Amino acid sequence: MKLKIIVILLLSAINAFAESPKIFGLWKTEAGNGQVLIQLKEDGTLVGLGAGGGDPNRKDDNNSDPELRGRKLDGAQISWGFKPDSEDSTEWAGGNIYDPDNGKTYSCKMKLDGDVLKIRGYVVIPLFGRTTVWTRVKSP
Repeated sequence: MKLKIIVILLLSAINAFAESPKIFGLWKTEAGNGQVLIQLKEDGTLVGLGAGGGDPNRKDDNNSDPELRGRKLDGAQISWGFKPDSEDSTEWAGGNIYDPDNGKTYSCKMKLDGDVLKIRGYVVIPLFGRTTVWTRVKSP
């Protein structure tokens, strides 16, 4: 009986993993100075958390809020509010992204292409922005 329950739980977990958007996971930034863990929040929006990969003690020195300048970027929320913009969940829009290099927050959209994530941060409309490319961090 216990084995049957374990098998059912494992199959459920595998099925849930297979259906999760491919955008979830750990991504290395284009500059290579950090990693971002992308996951789903309880409210159904996407969130990106700084996950190291560079200096684990790096502080948010450029934040426009003086009270946040001393916080570590590792574990800090740097993107939020994204919703799927395509049926296959390869495009996400309506979110924001924080750039710790200049301390500014931008509107953002993302597009997944295999193990590459194209991040377009912009002001007002995507035409007034720039794209950076993150690569998926493969599990060892």
